Amino acid sequence: MQQLVTILLGLLQAIAPGATTGTIAKVVEVLAALVPIIVQQYKDLLPLVQNVIAVLQSNGDITPEQWAALDAISAQYDADFKAALAAAKAQDAAGS
Repeated sequence: MQQLVTILLGLLQAIAPGATTGTIAKVVEVLAALVPIIVQQYKDLLPLVQNVIAVLQSNGDITPEQWAALDAISAQYDADFKAALAAAKAQDAAGS
């Protein structure tokens, strides 16, 4: 599964620079679906998500709504990652 997610993120990264408004909308949908899975199981892939978001946000065809959606996705994975980190630390502390 991780290979599939990695390939999909690579594909998104490849199409992001020349994406039209319609393509950006689809990429936003895919990222919104992938981020919860990545945060839970494939944290090492988060930099790829961040890169796709950065490339899309530098695209001149992005709409304000799409920009806001990408910001929301970024905030989601930041919050989810911090929560997972806190839970892991609490679990480690409880085991010590």
